[in-house]
Amino acid sequence: MVPAAHWSNLSQLWMWLPPHTRHAALNSLGTGAGLTRVVEAVEAAHPDLRDRFRAHLAESLEEDLDDPNGDGKDYLVEQVWPAVIAYVVTLATQEQQRPGHRPPWHVLSDSFEPGTPAGHFEEIGSSLDADGLGVGFTLNVGVGIVAEALGFNTNR
Repeated sequence: MVPAAHWSNLSQLWMWLPPHTRHAALNSLGTGAGLTRVVEAVEAAHPDLRDRFRAHLAESLEEDLDDPNGDGKDYLVEQVWPAVIAYVVTLATQEQQRPGHRPPWHVLSDSFEPGTPAGHFEEIGSSLDADGLGVGFTLNVGVGIVAEALGFNTNR
């Protein structure tokens, strides 16, 4: 199966935005926006957020980013960055649209288990190893960092 063309162009991926409580970065956007615009808005409001994400991963893995003998690992941050923001905004939107339901943040622990996203990655032609721990771990850490920065509580 060939993935749809919009998977390779973030501006063609449109998403709903939280209807009530939003971080100021998202206030200039309408009820929905392309993922490119959402990522740009988050990055403009938090220019250091991606670096904080990378630093948190290094700390979690007990590695020193400033080590001159280190290998400069990116920890998949660049590859999953748009997906992290998409997860945060989508789950925050779902939580606000269904206030009487269980908050959706719990899906992260099951969805990012090693191997779980493999079928989805295959569908979109991703070269990431979805069977390994790295992708799920990186997504999970990133969602927590970005959600906190945008004022969403994932611990409900």
